[in-house]
Amino acid sequence: MAVCILLLFLSIATLSQTEPYKLTVEKIMRDPKWIGSSPSAPQWNADGRTLFFNWNPDQATSDSSYFISTDNKTPVKASVVQKQNFVSANSRVFNLERSAYVYHKNGDIFYTEIKTDKTKKVTETLDVETNPQFSFGDSKIVYTRSQNLYAWTIVTGETQQLTNLKAGAVTSATSAPATTTTTNSSTSQQEAWLKKDQLQYFEVLRSRKEKKDKGDAYTKDTKKKELRSIALEDKILQGLNISPDGRFISYRLNKPVTSNKITIVPNYVTESGFTTDIPARTKVGETTVSSEFFIYDGKKIQCSLLKQIQYRASMTSRNI
Repeated sequence: MAVCILLLFLSIATLSQTEPYKLTVEKIMRDPKWIGSSPSAPQWNADGRTLFFNWNPDQATSDSSYFISTDNKTPVKASVVQKQNFVSANSRVFNLERSAYVYHKNGDIFYTEIKTDKTKKVTETLDVETNPQFSFGDSKIVYTRSQNLYAWTIVTGETQQLTNLKAGAVTSATSAPATTTTTNSSTSQQEAWLKKDQLQYFEVLRSRKEKKDKGDAYTKDTKKKELRSIALEDKILQGLNISPDGRFISYRLNKPVTSNKITIVPNYVTESGFTTDIPARTKVGETTVSSEFFIYDGKKIQCSLLKQIQYRASMTSRNI
């Protein structure tokens, strides 16, 4: 018993002589460097044989991309080229037979045949193309560009614009004002008779009219097909999609509801040292967004409003 008491006093004396560990704010803000970095955001490559993830074993400024494969379980730091060629398995969209898939990367659309393992670049433009999917019975690849749908035929490589959604109000083409003249029926009949008589006796005029009529008929037959123009006005386009058979196109138009009552939240931590105001959402229960859901029938060239919804601010989505 005496020995135990002696050992206890010696332990207390030893602890009192050592300096206690200090956990400072600077030490805490160095997280996670002082506790170590764990791998995060794992993603399989499209080939299914390589797993990419973020890691920082060297305690660098930020994480880097590493990968392991089914053949090599040792993590290897990915090069710039390997990161550029990486295609996430989750970004692939397969056709019904799962014989091919499409994906978008760096603003372009790609098509890959699984059997041959060959990839074709569907688009290579300065615009951003996204949301690729198979449609028209898997014969075409439909994607979004500049808030409109385009279709790329797999066999021929032809591209077709499917929608003509435009921001703002669509205005009809301006034409020159027609001059109004007051004429009676007898004058009109006289002018028609003179025109017919003129063409009957002058071969040159009759030949010119025949050429003009043939030219107008050819232009009418070969006139480029115009898509129906749909105005977005001051609304925001979302959820532009097409049915698997390519007939129906659905989309949603959102319009923020403006309110004179704004919740102001002060921001005290600023670079300038002065307090600034942060515009926040309105009070709970007020309407924030008005949404309309449309469906477009390509065969009937008709657009119908299916549903109109008003979203209200809630406690779970309030952002201050």
